[in-house]
Amino acid sequence: MSPLHEPQGYHAFRPRYPRSLFTSLLTRLTASSIIVDLGAGTGLSLLSLVEAGAPGRFIGIEPSVEMAERARLECANDSRISILTTSAEKTGLTTGTVDAVLIASAYHW
Repeated sequence: MSPLHEPQGYHAFRPRYPRSLFTSLLTRLTASSIIVDLGAGTGLSLLSLVEAGAPGRFIGIEPSVEMAERARLECANDSRISILTTSAEKTGLTTGTVDAVLIASAYHW
């Protein structure tokens, strides 16, 4: 199996997102913003947002138990990030309660 299909290898070898990718989004966020990342994987895009200075609260949605566990580990140092192990269709989030939804690199999987 390819290392990219295991959470530890995925997190270690997956390219990071450039800060410029989030520039437009950053100008629209406030401390009360809630951002959802669908297909969060190991949390790379959430961590990139935080490192870029994004304010607000972040929710990663990841259907893979193993990837979600790794995301929790990687994001443990920021209490603004929570990871839900579920699919995009079953988040339990109420319509209109989030300010932004992103899908960084999940579509191809």
